[in-house]
Amino acid sequence: LGLAASIVYPMGVYVLPAAAVAANSLSAFAPCYALIGGIGFFAGYPQIPPFLMRWFPDRKGLALSLYGATFGSSVLFFAPLISLVQPSFKRDPTRLGSLEEVTPRPHIPHTPVFVFCSNGTPRG
Repeated sequence: LGLAASIVYPMGVYVLPAAAVAANSLSAFAPCYALIGGIGFFAGYPQIPPFLMRWFPDRKGLALSLYGATFGSSVLFFAPLISLVQPSFKRDPTRLGSLEEVTPRPHIPHTPVFVFCSNGTPRG
């Protein structure tokens, strides 16, 4: 499961969304990033705490707290790095185009929210 997570997570977060962006498809980007990346993440993330509890049987709470703290505090270290590197990848559009040049897409109605609430009966 760990090997599968190490393959599915990068594919779902980096490779497939990049292909969806290259194809200009938001409807492909969202499931790739959220669904496939989420499955890969949650297949790998919960596997580490049991090992930590076995390695540190007398300090289980400390080991799990440090694991959660290091995972959550990684943004403190990578946010400055990302803001430093991001301008080299950003390119402003040179021309957006006029309204006549935009090709309209057919409207696809979304599933109503009440379908997911109380067996399809809307709440009043």
